[in-house]
Amino acid sequence: MPNRFSSRLWHSKSVGSFSGVLPTPSTPSLQTPASKPVAAPTSELETTDMNSPGLVAFILGIMAGVCGLLCWLGSPYWQSARQVDEMPLMSQAVLQQQLPASLKGHLLSVRTHDPIKEWKGPGKTYLQNQWKTIQHHQTSAFELQQALLIQRGQGFKRGYLAFPNMFYWTQGTDRHQVRLEFTRVGFWHWELSNACYPFAQPWPDARICPSDTR
Repeated sequence: MPNRFSSRLWHSKSVGSFSGVLPTPSTPSLQTPASKPVAAPTSELETTDMNSPGLVAFILGIMAGVCGLLCWLGSPYWQSARQVDEMPLMSQAVLQQQLPASLKGHLLSVRTHDPIKEWKGPGKTYLQNQWKTIQHHQTSAFELQQALLIQRGQGFKRGYLAFPNMFYWTQGTDRHQVRLEFTRVGFWHWELSNACYPFAQPWPDARICPSDTR
């Protein structure tokens, strides 16, 4: 008869061997490939290549165009040419009003003597009676218009007397030249400031340009 103690011991061993916790099968960990960082959306300005030669040339072209426009608007070259062309065609009354105060009294000549009193030839009485009327019509505007009309269509020279505020326009040839001097008024405008002869003239009361007086 088998020993009960040994049978129980065997039974407990057999049961114990199966009653242990069964190891759970280890499931392989699902490793996903490392995701690449998504770049943040860039703005339209950032996507433009700021170092592009075409863009740099475009910006420089705009800047050069703006500078050129400003220089043209303030240039005395085209403004003086326009004024010289308009003066002979303007009404004397309008031109007389536009002349500066320094030129309204004497323009191309400074009358230091009365030629009628010095005249000894025929017609003296007539000239004495008509001289006041002649002087009335011989205004600064009239003298300027006559000088420009006589020299119209002939060669001219222009340039700066004193950069950047003094400019000159010389019309005519040889000793019959007439020079107009313009002074900058602000940045945009030029005003006639003097009208004179660059060279000495036969009559003693002719206005000679101060810069050319010898």
